[in-house]
Amino acid sequence: SNLQIQVGVVKFTELMMYIKILDKFGTRCIASQDGQALYDLVHPALSENQRVDIDFGGVDIFASPFFNYSFGQLFNVLSQESLRENLHVTGENEIGRIIIERVIENSLIFRDKNVVLDTINKVFEK
Repeated sequence: SNLQIQVGVVKFTELMMYIKILDKFGTRCIASQDGQALYDLVHPALSENQRVDIDFGGVDIFASPFFNYSFGQLFNVLSQESLRENLHVTGENEIGRIIIERVIENSLIFRDKNVVLDTINKVFEK
């Protein structure tokens, strides 16, 4: 039996958090304060090595400030290894993916390039 608890638009299953961005932030991921809100939501789970699925389905506008404050911050404070295992992104459009990749790359600029590319691939793995 899979334990499911719904807390607003955030669904917790056993050791897994699922966030539908559309329900929480609407069709536009732009503002840095929204990015910070996403970070605040997922950081505790990720720092406990819980799986977090972030679904961008239905979001059509993506901008760097949102992702610098969410993904950029995550990659600055948590290990690549744990994010590679636990952070999963789906539903992003092409622009969204480019921006997320760039933000991850920038936050890992002084790390090994091949490892960074591997990390990005894992995050977007279906």
